[in-house]
Amino acid sequence: MPCDAPWKAEHAVEWDQMTMKEFLQQTCWTAFARDVMTALIRSVLAAETYEMSVLSFAWYLAAGQVG
Repeated sequence: MPCDAPWKAEHAVEWDQMTMKEFLQQTCWTAFARDVMTALIRSVLAAETYEMSVLSFAWYLAAGQVG
């Protein structure tokens, strides 16, 4: 994930068209995992899962690795 140009990521178009809510529904095996991720997104990013794209969440994670 290029932090200075996330739209250049390999799956940028696909990830930008999918919300975190959709992603969590498709990938989390348990309601507990979905609830934990939803709480994390709400508390750390002050957003609802339906408001945030997978690309923006991936960018946020990648930006934390910049140093």
